[in-house]
Amino acid sequence: MDIGLVFIMSHIDIEGELPIEIIKDHCIRRASDEQISSIRNYLEQLRGGRPGFFWPRYDSLVKEERYEGKTSYHFKELPKEQWKYWVITFEGYNHHIHDIEYVALLLENDLDFGFTFIYNKPSQQGEIYATSLPGFNIYNKYTSSDIATSNAITIKSKELESIGTYYSWYKDIPEEYNFIEHAVKNFSSLRSIPRGSELIVVGYFSIIESLVTHPPRLTETLDSISHQLRNKMILLGKRFSRKINPESYFLPINTEQLWSKLYGYRSCLAHGSKANFQNNFRALKNQDMIVAFLKENIKELLLLSMQQPEFINDLDRKSTRLNSSHIPLS
Repeated sequence: MDIGLVFIMSHIDIEGELPIEIIKDHCIRRASDEQISSIRNYLEQLRGGRPGFFWPRYDSLVKEERYEGKTSYHFKELPKEQWKYWVITFEGYNHHIHDIEYVALLLENDLDFGFTFIYNKPSQQGEIYATSLPGFNIYNKYTSSDIATSNAITIKSKELESIGTYYSWYKDIPEEYNFIEHAVKNFSSLRSIPRGSELIVVGYFSIIESLVTHPPRLTETLDSISHQLRNKMILLGKRFSRKINPESYFLPINTEQLWSKLYGYRSCLAHGSKANFQNNFRALKNQDMIVAFLKENIKELLLLSMQQPEFINDLDRKSTRLNSSHIPLS
């Protein structure tokens, strides 16, 4: 008996079998015709007729054309069976959706939730008597020109099925390791920082530090935050389920130097200095690359932390100097 739904704001195409039950009574499925009508009407209401303010074209293909230095976009409507309106249906007054959203953000492909409809009939037919507004982060991200004029990204249903596994890990975090739960929530909260803001880098490093570092011991010369973070992230990277290749983001640089540069960039921002990408931070290219790289590393770090909380706790609280002999990698 489904009486509510969440609209998946991410512009995706799902490849594989549907529906997908991610947890009991919570299914990812293609929206029905009536639901699509409600979603489109609500998106138009939220747009408010403002010129230049568009959501992604869930019902069209986008073609970009450039001529004499100008860029234009042309939209071709798809057959209805190919529209990209996806929802999560659920029962009752839901208190699981926020937790599901926290862990859905840890997928390789971002999965953002837009808004919720609650229907007055269990069949999800008829009047919608309660709705939620999209968060600021949704407006900030999904009305940007690069998102609003892009085509859907294909996600395999197998990837979406893993949300259920992540949810179980998250809900099973023991109370004594609740710093991991806080880190997951903080990762979600950081989406409220406007795109392009330097504060996102400081926030991302705060999450990493909360998981893998402890206050430096003054008696230990190799116990600085920078040293802890650099060495631990190099070793933890070997445990990640997904390999994140620095060369996809930065100029060639060894991993130890890379994490030193990254933390140096964070310190530069935290102390109000202007970073120079033509000199000291040339290998990092630009902030967009830094943010993208940190984001993917944090996703993997959070997944590892949820799966192995005791290991992360010991790594954080008990280690003084870290080398490969302290942490088994198999």
